[in-house]
Amino acid sequence: MFAPGAIKRVKEGKDRLVNIFSDSKSSLQMLTAKTTTLWPMQRVNIRDIVAEGRKCAYSGCGHAGTTGNRRADELARNAALKRKRQRITIAIRCRTQKVIRAASLDEATALHRGRHW
Repeated sequence: MFAPGAIKRVKEGKDRLVNIFSDSKSSLQMLTAKTTTLWPMQRVNIRDIVAEGRKCAYSGCGHAGTTGNRRADELARNAALKRKRQRITIAIRCRTQKVIRAASLDEATALHRGRHW
């Protein structure tokens, strides 16, 4: 998931308005929920951004038509179908379209949850 890295990049920047777009409703719910044990550091970062007088806007939207979306979906689908110990590729949807390689599904899951960013 792109959110931990993107939020950190926003915190270090000076933009007055921050728009967070995601096609994952659960991701947006984790960021906006009053209590959650997931992503506590990102929530602190967002609070800091707002405390500086900047605005955060959340929007749930699909990635249809976004460059690389179809390829990212294909890679995610293929990774889900492979055995646990096989080398897999996970595509992270973001502006730079980075691809992270993981040695196992466990490692990929940890990366996806933002533990090693």
